[in-house]
Amino acid sequence: WTLSYHLHGVEEFLIETMTEPDKAKAFLDRFKQITIAFGEAQFAAGADAITLADHATADLVGPDAYRDLLLPVHQAINRHFHGRTLILHCCGNTLDRMHFFAQAGFPLFHFDSKNDISQSIKASGQMMLTGCVNNNDILLKGHSADVTSQVSQILASGIRIISPECAIPLKVPNANLKAIAAACSQFAGRNGS
Repeated sequence: WTLSYHLHGVEEFLIETMTEPDKAKAFLDRFKQITIAFGEAQFAAGADAITLADHATADLVGPDAYRDLLLPVHQAINRHFHGRTLILHCCGNTLDRMHFFAQAGFPLFHFDSKNDISQSIKASGQMMLTGCVNNNDILLKGHSADVTSQVSQILASGIRIISPECAIPLKVPNANLKAIAAACSQFAGRNGS
């Protein structure tokens, strides 16, 4: 999906998902091969898990577009990498399509802080969740105490794999990144895990 945006054009591709869905499917099928080749190279280089960033977010398309166009592609990619860990990342509001991400076969979804955690846990079913530590307000502009507070809330909500919601801004203070690990250790110590 993201390769289609970049190589064909965001506006053109999104319009074609509605006006020429077969053309959009052809792009997705073609670019699926690039995704598989890149994934194979990462696993061959020793990766234990890889992240597939595919931005089929509610900010751009409805959940039916994911279901009808991208779900079969993601299912095929997951079948190809059976037994190896693929993590799906999608920025933005994705609550209305998380159940499709689970149907695609992803064991783990890396999600944005724009999504309500308890609703995300319900929508994701057996698929595990990570992410949702806010990049801009908490990691970039906040302080260690803000990070500790948010991470503690995320853990208390039931998320067990903690990470920033997306690519970390380059100016995030190292102290805020270290605060993520410290908050996780504190939580584990309090809860005996």
